[in-house]
Amino acid sequence: LRFVLNEKYVQPMALRDATEEDVKQLVAVREFNKSIKQHALDVFVEDAEVIDEMLSNRPELNDTLQKLILTDNHGQHKDNKQDIEKSKASRLTVSRLEKEAKENYRVREEERMQYLLDKIDVDSYLEED
Repeated sequence: LRFVLNEKYVQPMALRDATEEDVKQLVAVREFNKSIKQHALDVFVEDAEVIDEMLSNRPELNDTLQKLILTDNHGQHKDNKQDIEKSKASRLTVSRLEKEAKENYRVREEERMQYLLDKIDVDSYLEED
């Protein structure tokens, strides 16, 4: 798969420095932008025609609420949303529990080190006789 592109033409910043070739390139870019906008509008019109045809063939979709609600093959629309929200909540809960576990571990280690420091007099080992 190859994508063939034209090399970008570098336009001068100052109008005084622009040559005839620069003007041609600028006109070509503007024409391309106009054509791509027109293409996008054409696609939009085609899509609107398809949607209008679909809505005219299905009178039950004339209700505004029905147009806005996309359902799955079981006719459900809220269940999936709730499942997604539940999974987000469970991920947040898991990350919160992991943070709490790390904090508890850090606190236990500090308490353990303090206990050991209180039990052992390190200075007595460092004193020379």
